Amino acid sequence: MDFYLIVQLDYTINQRKKIKTSERKSENKEEINLIDGEVGDYGKEITLDGQKYINYYVPSGKYKITNNGKWCTVYVAKDEYYKNSDGYMENKIVDTVEFSKNGETKTISVKKGEHIELTVHATISLELVQ
Repeated sequence: MDFYLIVQLDYTINQRKKIKTSERKSENKEEINLIDGEVGDYGKEITLDGQKYINYYVPSGKYKITNNGKWCTVYVAKDEYYKNSDGYMENKIVDTVEFSKNGETKTISVKKGEHIELTVHATISLELVQ
């Protein structure tokens, strides 16, 4: 009686297995980070009465704001500027939100024709609320 041994070898070199992963769901939760003194994606530098400032023009909507610093004040202001009775340029403040600790959250609404202004050393994150 004869016995035969059959050996079949498959060599795979530099071939990676395809691993099926679940598809990521887009939650459309873009976070906007605003830092005082940095123009970033939404800031625009303006000059008023010889001083430079940065206004942040985020898309219109309702936002949850998170304070990423110690304390700060966030203003929602009208885009239109006018000369006040003392001869200085100013605009109308629509909403004021004050933060006193890191991680604190609040809500604001920014409408068409409005922008955000920050106090010195402010660092905030905005998340659009649906």
